[in-house]
Amino acid sequence: YDYYEPGQRCTVFYNAPQRSSTIATLCSPKICECAQGGCPHAQRRTQEVTADDRHDFACYSPRVDYALVVRVLSQSEIGAFVASETEIKEVLLEGQDTAVAPGERRRLLVRKSCPLRLQLHNIYLVMGGSGRTRDPEGR
Repeated sequence: YDYYEPGQRCTVFYNAPQRSSTIATLCSPKICECAQGGCPHAQRRTQEVTADDRHDFACYSPRVDYALVVRVLSQSEIGAFVASETEIKEVLLEGQDTAVAPGERRRLLVRKSCPLRLQLHNIYLVMGGSGRTRDPEGR
């Protein structure tokens, strides 16, 4: 709002060239929420990371709420996102999704504007903080 006229409000959206001016949202049947956070990134290591190193980071890092080993089964585009359908191979830390188990499937969404591209049939260790967004089954 204007400092001199607080009753007059104005909102302006800015975006980078070559990108859609539509704000990326995640929607369920009853609510939509903004999905304009930072982009996820893959970390490549120059030295060998052992299974114990991964386990310790997943279980003891305050930044990690969940840690899953997944295989990418398929990919599709949904609005402003690339959706990767994955199969869970191993659960290191379940987080808020208590129904997670090996063999279960989860969809990972990455904004098209992010450089991360998961490759079909590859196996990834996915770690992160729990968010509010859930699918219709609450996962």
